[in-house]
Amino acid sequence: MNVISGAERQARKMGVSLEIVTTNRLEDIPSDECSGYILAGELETEDYTRIAMALSPLVALFYLPNGTQIDNIMFSDYEVGGQACQSLIDAGHTQLAVVRGCGTNFSSPSMQARVDGFRLEAEKHSDVLVQSLSLDDLFAFKERMKTQRDTGTLPTAYFCVNDVYAERLIAVFNELKVRVPYDASVIGFGNYEVASTILPPLTTIQAPMKSMGELAVQQVASATDANLLSRSAIRTMLSTEVVERASVYFHDEH
Repeated sequence: MNVISGAERQARKMGVSLEIVTTNRLEDIPSDECSGYILAGELETEDYTRIAMALSPLVALFYLPNGTQIDNIMFSDYEVGGQACQSLIDAGHTQLAVVRGCGTNFSSPSMQARVDGFRLEAEKHSDVLVQSLSLDDLFAFKERMKTQRDTGTLPTAYFCVNDVYAERLIAVFNELKVRVPYDASVIGFGNYEVASTILPPLTTIQAPMKSMGELAVQQVASATDANLLSRSAIRTMLSTEVVERASVYFHDEH
């Protein structure tokens, strides 16, 4: 996980120790032995006042509700979706699809925000149409893709809310003899290891995870009780970037 590697690098640089605890329970986090805390993921409790009182100083690396008195370093999932949509439009695509899961996976606020951001960007363009697709029922998804392939109604470009879904989508297209990127372009999110190993290599959006880890250690290590009491929570928003590989076809190239 790049957050951890970034945090470890900054900790070594500053000469501070870093303990990694894997849990979603507030009670499992040592509270007497640490001089600062970084939450890389959500806890099972959403009582952020309780979290802030138990863990201080604290930096969270995920979305927090407005008014939460906890320092926060993150990127915008809405902008990720918008960035993906604009990249596909810039490549000459107007028949688009957004691919996600449902149930527990789709209930993730970050995934929903990427879908919403994609749609909001698409709505700015009168000639752009967007289909919503789910990969959770793989058989039903394959049948739909097969029908659209046979009727010539396949969208020409797909945004998957993470690279795992993108890998599954490309596998389905390979099975149906739909050529990526010539018949269907695919862009993912996360820049996971699989993005550079699948064929074709996946164009994806890179989140600044390593930088988030580095900044979190720096912010926690430099915090003092005095400045925590005298200021509001710090919100730091970092940018994402498109990592171009070979899974998106540019219509103006031919």
